[in-house]
Amino acid sequence: GSTGGGNVDLNSVSFTKVGSVATGAQYTSLTIGPDGKLYGLTLGGDIHRWTISSVDGSLTNKETLNAWKATYGDRSAVGLAFSPNSTANNLIAFITHCSSGLSSAPDWDGKISRLTGANLETERLIVTNLPRSLRD
Repeated sequence: GSTGGGNVDLNSVSFTKVGSVATGAQYTSLTIGPDGKLYGLTLGGDIHRWTISSVDGSLTNKETLNAWKATYGDRSAVGLAFSPNSTANNLIAFITHCSSGLSSAPDWDGKISRLTGANLETERLIVTNLPRSLRD
């Protein structure tokens, strides 16, 4: 049989909804970390992390990682990506963020921070004064 792409009949593909995993959060980025866990960045800057079951893909053990915000307080955050040099035992991520809120924002308030540590708790600002729109 074929093992790679090609003409595959997708008419019989389906998904089963097994319940809600995350409610009440506005996610701006989702990524799987080098540790095999799912990371979801919320608009408010909290990072949610789940264990992904190798059996059925279900998500469990939700953690909220937000120590990185200690310097800033509430933030609006959009981008989260892991460094190619990141490993399961040496997490290195980058996050884009700016002052909290979606309107009347300062013009040059965008930032990129490098997050490290087992819970992405150590923040180091690496780019500052990026342009930001007045709204959204």
